[in-house]
Amino acid sequence: MPSDSFNSFSLILLISIISLLTALPQTIAFRPLAPFIPNAQRQFTTSNSLRGTFSQGSSSSHYANVFFQTTIPSFNPDQTEGIIDIKCNADDDTITLVVDDEASRQTIESWPDKVMVMINDKWNCFGKEGAQFYLVGNKTVNATENSVKFTTSPCQVLKWSNNFVIDLNWEHKKKRSTPRRSVSRRFDVDKDQEIDLSALFDPNTDASSKPNIPLLTVGSTVSESISCANCFLRGNATVSLHIEGQSLPPKITNATLSINGNLDINMDLKFDTTLSGTLSTPDVQLLEVPLTPLGVPNLFNIGPSIILAASANLHGSATVSLTTGGLISYPNFSASASLLDDAASSFTHAGFDPVITMNTSPPTVGLTVSAGVAGSLKPQLALSVNVMDGLLEAKTGLQVVTTLSTDATVGSENNCANATDVNLATTLTGNLGFFVGSTNIPLVNFPAKTLGSTCLKTS
Repeated sequence: MPSDSFNSFSLILLISIISLLTALPQTIAFRPLAPFIPNAQRQFTTSNSLRGTFSQGSSSSHYANVFFQTTIPSFNPDQTEGIIDIKCNADDDTITLVVDDEASRQTIESWPDKVMVMINDKWNCFGKEGAQFYLVGNKTVNATENSVKFTTSPCQVLKWSNNFVIDLNWEHKKKRSTPRRSVSRRFDVDKDQEIDLSALFDPNTDASSKPNIPLLTVGSTVSESISCANCFLRGNATVSLHIEGQSLPPKITNATLSINGNLDINMDLKFDTTLSGTLSTPDVQLLEVPLTPLGVPNLFNIGPSIILAASANLHGSATVSLTTGGLISYPNFSASASLLDDAASSFTHAGFDPVITMNTSPPTVGLTVSAGVAGSLKPQLALSVNVMDGLLEAKTGLQVVTTLSTDATVGSENNCANATDVNLATTLTGNLGFFVGSTNIPLVNFPAKTLGSTCLKTS
């Protein structure tokens, strides 16, 4: 019987990840974006440049900038120091700005008759969430409390703008000023830097939080006794989005998505397998873990999730006992593509050359004949993007297929001193793809990397 590909690590990936169905939480949460003053300043004059900055906290690296080139004077109270309160009265449809000094109030008194203001949900204005836009006028001044009251009506920001830009970014080790006003949604500052991709990982032991996980039975022709001795995922990722658009007619002119991160997949697996015949499976989605959405309601939203799909092909007639493992690392990867243009032509990437660390202890093998187990794992970081209430909607993301395979050969073709020995030759293959909607775009095929071979005595 000719030797076949015995993709033991692919099978490890395929089987081990199923255990995440019960081991991972349903939602991985991180800090929401809230209004933030990027630089301490006092500026109460209106302009035709309406800007807003939203951050996860005073020391956060994660923030979003929005900009509208408006056709009428505009003002964002969250871009200045000195606002004490914003009072919204639904009975008479008024908004009152309360400031901390007379000079600021007098500047507001001099505003034009019609001004567009951006009000964020931290002010609990009219009970609405997200960023709201209003046309204000008909000023009423209260010098005693340094306030100015306006009559108001909701407006569509695109109707009063020429163009707009939205940027969602991470900047590492960048100091930021303290926000003037706390918001209702609070959480630990040290957990807001990146999206945590870790699963089954105990940082205290640097090993699996659930060792010796019992796994599954594949089918009637394949019986499995499998335990995942030390399996975990460890890593972080960041997502950046740049959007440009025009308002009349509403149109997105530039939409670029970037993903940066690192990922370790550690697998130490022990299994005994008896297989007879052929078993093939189509691509199956094993797991989808939703992450807390990133965004500002009414402006943009990114709903990220981790999706794991896999397929397998088993063939031959053999009894196999195998213990093996190692660490596959992508220590610093990045990818970027346009959501509007041809992704294949706009795609750039780096850092997808994996670093492989095999276990220091030698694998043990019991094998009667050469056999084949082929498997593929397709982890995805999927992103549901929505800009300006549907002006741009896309389901997109990055998919990395990694296969670490071991050719297990016995007999006269094993290239070992004894025909009864088992030759284990380890090879890494894979590919990188981008997907938009239901369209998968294969972009890069990684060259096969031979990691070496060894001859072992059968047990």
